Amino acid sequence: QEEPSATVEEEARRFFDEGMADAASGHYAEAALAFETSYNLYPHPGTLKNLALSQSAAGRPADAYRSWTELLERFRQVVSDETRAEADRQMVELDLVLASVAFSTNVDGAAILVDRRRLGTAPLSGPLRVAPGQHVVEARLDGYEDVRASVLLSQGRNPSVELLLVAREVPPPVLRIETGTAGAMVSIDGGTSESLPLSCDIEPGLHE
Repeated sequence: QEEPSATVEEEARRFFDEGMADAASGHYAEAALAFETSYNLYPHPGTLKNLALSQSAAGRPADAYRSWTELLERFRQVVSDETRAEADRQMVELDLVLASVAFSTNVDGAAILVDRRRLGTAPLSGPLRVAPGQHVVEARLDGYEDVRASVLLSQGRNPSVELLLVAREVPPPVLRIETGTAGAMVSIDGGTSESLPLSCDIEPGLHE
C-alpha cells in the first residue's frame, strides 16, 4: 500500500482539525463528516476513534459500531490497551440498542447492501448491526439478477436472512448472413436451405 503524500496528509490533518472543532462545539454530525473525510484520505486509528465517538453522539449507533469494529480489526496491534478496552465497552453498549442479523447468499462474492449502502461482501464474517426497523436488503453480483428483500428487524438478535441469487439468462447470439448475389440460398450445419438475407438465433460454437 502506498504511503499518502505530504499534501494528502496535510489535507487529512485539516479535516481532522475541523472535526475536533465541530465536536468541541457540539456539532457532531459535521464532526463525523469531517473525521470520515480525514480517515478516507489518511487512515489513522485516532481519526477512526474520533469518528466512532462522533457517530454515536450524532445518533448513528450502527455506523459507530462499524467504526469501532474496524478500529479493532485493523489497528488492534497498534492502539493502546485503554483504546481497545474502550472499543469493547462501546460495542457492548451499542449492541444493546441495535438489531443484529446474519445475511448469507448462495454465491460467494456478492455485495450485501442495506438501504442501498454496501456493508460487506458474502460470505460475511459475522452478523451486521443496523438500526431497528424496516430495511431493504440486496445482494448484487455480476452475471446474476439482483435480489432484494424488505425485512423488519427488531432490537437484539434477529433470524438470519438468506438471499438467493439466480444466474442471469444470456440470450443466444444472432447470426446475420447477407450476400450481393440475387437468389442465393444458405444452409447452416447441413439444415434446410433458406433464402438470403437471413437472421437467426444460434448456439455459441463452431458452425458450417
